[in-house]
Amino acid sequence: MFDVVAAVVVVVVLLLPAPSKRMHDYHAAARAPLSEVIARAQGDLVRSPADHGALERLTEALLDAGHSDWALRVVGERAALGGAESWRARLLVSLVHGDRLDVKAAHEWSEQAVLACGATGSSCRTHDRFRLELYADMLSAGVKSGIDPKTDPVGFQKALLRVSPVVHPR
Repeated sequence: MFDVVAAVVVVVVLLLPAPSKRMHDYHAAARAPLSEVIARAQGDLVRSPADHGALERLTEALLDAGHSDWALRVVGERAALGGAESWRARLLVSLVHGDRLDVKAAHEWSEQAVLACGATGSSCRTHDRFRLELYADMLSAGVKSGIDPKTDPVGFQKALLRVSPVVHPR
């Protein structure tokens, strides 16, 4: 009896029509140039793990390609290493969270970047610290406003502009 059922299933599978629609990744053409940028930045990081420019290029390319999870993993690993440039990696973690509209996490990481910037032995210069503090203050205002940027982006932007009316977020 089992043999008959198995034979019927095989016949049905063989007689099924071919798929009527072909599936295509419509975004593949748009992401193709980014894959080269991603590969180049990854290669640069392998050759020189301290190359922060390559880390920034990789992070931006991953975000542009829609791979924020991958970007977060890469910059999170670099931020955990510490060192004189850790403030830059922590800032990138914050920016990735900001790209994902996770404002609380972006604010927490921006505060960590400010602390790392002020640490002894940091490569952070005075103007870098000023920009970091301004960024952290704007995120703090956004968090304190209680406005969710996912549901009310205009209201959230207005809350940010109350801290610094000169800076206009994109």
